[in-house]
Amino acid sequence: MGGASTHPVRIEPPVLPVCLLIDVSGSMYGPPIDAVNRLLPGVRRALLADPGARTRVRLALIAFASDAHTVLPLTELPRARIPFLQAGGATNFRAAFHRARTTLADGIRARDTGIGVSRPVVYFLSDGGDTGADWRADWERLTDPADPHGAEVVSFGMGAADRQAIGAVSTRYAFFARDRDPVVATASILDTVTASIAETAATMTATAANITGTAASGHCGTASLIVPAAAGLTPLPVDSAD
Repeated sequence: MGGASTHPVRIEPPVLPVCLLIDVSGSMYGPPIDAVNRLLPGVRRALLADPGARTRVRLALIAFASDAHTVLPLTELPRARIPFLQAGGATNFRAAFHRARTTLADGIRARDTGIGVSRPVVYFLSDGGDTGADWRADWERLTDPADPHGAEVVSFGMGAADRQAIGAVSTRYAFFARDRDPVVATASILDTVTASIAETAATMTATAANITGTAASGHCGTASLIVPAAAGLTPLPVDSAD
């Protein structure tokens, strides 16, 4: 007679949606945007070389200034191509958060639902202060923990960015680059972003390997977000956006 199987069922680690939300306003013109354009492809290369990140990470890139534009929709890393970014315009946090939520939600809905999806992570980088309308409502929709597409936000400031605002837009982790050289500051930030994505994906894979049961499709809750200690970055207080 048949009985319940005693063999463990392999749990497939969930997909990790990641959105890079990059300020390309006029203050980023020159060395700052040049550094971003030079270093961003290295983020993709490093993640492609990491087996867990290569398989699990889905990457989106949004450039924001007076408005926000999805320059790379949520895409598997091997198929992702990092576009050249140009700087100009004002700094509109509201447009950035609205576009991030739309891009993530559309990308998650469009993918195969056979594997679970972890809570998205948005890595936010700005070198200036917000000049748009109040961003709080759009930030709350982006980060709503009750929303299956609600995201974590890890924020980074550099140059003339408002430190209080950088802390306010984060859900848990906020940092400011100590070096005034935009090339050094950008490198410190993107190195931390790369390490965070890779270590978070690795933790998800290790956790799934230790679980038995039946993998559920759809949203899988909050990933074990890891943001390692970073050289050249000062942690900031994370203020409530309420």
